[in-house]
Amino acid sequence: RGTSVAIPDFAVDLALPSSAPGPVVVSQEALARYSSATGLQQIPGTPTLGGRDPRHPAIPYEGVDAPRVVIADGGTSLLTVPDDGSEPTVLFTGEDLSPPSIDRYGFIWTTQGGIAHEIVAVRADGSLYRIDATWLEGRRVSSVRLAVDGARAVVVSNTEDRTFVELVGVGRDSLGRPRSLGEPLRIAEFLDEVLDSTWAGPVSLVILGTTVADDTVRVHRVSIGGLNTVLPLVADAVAVASSRNERSVVVTNSSGALYLRSGAAWQMVVTGIADPVYSG
Repeated sequence: RGTSVAIPDFAVDLALPSSAPGPVVVSQEALARYSSATGLQQIPGTPTLGGRDPRHPAIPYEGVDAPRVVIADGGTSLLTVPDDGSEPTVLFTGEDLSPPSIDRYGFIWTTQGGIAHEIVAVRADGSLYRIDATWLEGRRVSSVRLAVDGARAVVVSNTEDRTFVELVGVGRDSLGRPRSLGEPLRIAEFLDEVLDSTWAGPVSLVILGTTVADDTVRVHRVSIGGLNTVLPLVADAVAVASSRNERSVVVTNSSGALYLRSGAAWQMVVTGIADPVYSG
């Protein structure tokens, strides 16, 4: 005879969440969204964060219970950016916080520059999870990016003379709360310096950086376990973002111009922005 078995909701939810419309950027100390139809517009209902130096936004997936957030106050605060008229809330404070990443379960991930061996995940209610990452001892973590499935993360870290790009599994409990990270697998070993990184699909990343053989900053499409390709050059690029595929990739340069893919080249569409992101 068959026996009924209770399965946690998160385990049977195999459909991946959809990315919110994007890209979202920082513009005039507020969060704005670019679209080809309407141009650049501040996200309705969100405040201007004058004097708080908002940087590195993170946007939840559609239907995920998590706030928009930014790193603020000179890199010391993880700050919510509500759209309902309420005041922004500080969810976490620390020194030299890395750009946040929001997973499909609503956890917001970041690190402190001076405590590289620990990665934190916080929720909107303030609950905080400290995740051991002893293999990062002696390094500075520049980013932690969760894959859309919530089961993997890419961690970029540095020593004085070396950059590491590593893929790790994310261990969770029966309620989907993060508990541990798996053994790191080093990828993209051809890279020398990494300025920014993002997922561009289930098994691919887009990484902005230089290689040992070429000190020009370029956009590299890195397939995990597959081929790596280089996208056309954007001069003075400083940040990159992507949704689910290479066609969604956008790049920002040091002058604050946003570039979108246009055929085999790039098209500059707006200026005066920084830190583009999609959901995640």
